[in-house]
Amino acid sequence: MNVFLYQLCCAVLDYVFPEDALTRRYHHFKISMVNKKYKSKHGDYHPKDRKIRVFNLDRDKNAIIKTVFHELAHHVDHEQRNHSDHSKRFYEIYEKLLVGVIEMQVLSKEDVLSIEDHSSDMNKIKKRIKESKINPTVPYKDDCVLFKVKNCYVVKEQLKERHYSYNHLDSCWQKEIQKEEIEEEKRFLYSIVQPEQLEISDVLNISFDSYQTIAVYQSYEQRALLKQRGYYYHSDTKSWRKKVKQSDVEAEKMFLKEHRFPKVKIL
Repeated sequence: MNVFLYQLCCAVLDYVFPEDALTRRYHHFKISMVNKKYKSKHGDYHPKDRKIRVFNLDRDKNAIIKTVFHELAHHVDHEQRNHSDHSKRFYEIYEKLLVGVIEMQVLSKEDVLSIEDHSSDMNKIKKRIKESKINPTVPYKDDCVLFKVKNCYVVKEQLKERHYSYNHLDSCWQKEIQKEEIEEEKRFLYSIVQPEQLEISDVLNISFDSYQTIAVYQSYEQRALLKQRGYYYHSDTKSWRKKVKQSDVEAEKMFLKEHRFPKVKIL
């Protein structure tokens, strides 16, 4: 689950439903980013285990966030009624969440108006949002930045001790850093990684890229090079593995070919 995306959803829930007796229960859900493509749907919600699933991760970031909040509305609706469908009640909850994400500057009004849902209820919501004066005055974590450290398997224990968490989608270790602590954190990181391994971005710069796993076999003599490049050893298959962005797979294959690795598989 993307921890930062979950935290974002909880922050919006607390903002939109501050006095609701069920607010704490609204936090009891999971988010699963599924690296699959479907023509018929972008996401779904399973009330039995309170799980939101999101598909088609090659879409625009804002489109994926809109899918998350659509399914989050189903979660809240189910907690309130023990049932959820695309009824008027669902759209009332969805509208509250959408107004909240605009006010918290997660999405712009234009982002919300571009949602591809042409039901009569959604059209009414869009019309109200378009005509209303929604003030984006509650920016989400504008006092923080996001540190992402990539290709750093050999120092993962030091990062864990520093309270970094692993983002499986983006294949990196990441942590929110207060803006006044940026320089101190950079000094620590540059003592264990190279500057090009660090990416500093806005907290809302959440990645949803599709990934593939590359497995390299019969590579004992070149294990140091693989470690440096971010591979880890998978003892069950006796291979070195790494998750690579779909857009970077060909470049990674070329690197492995240039270094004459005898057996490579794309999983």
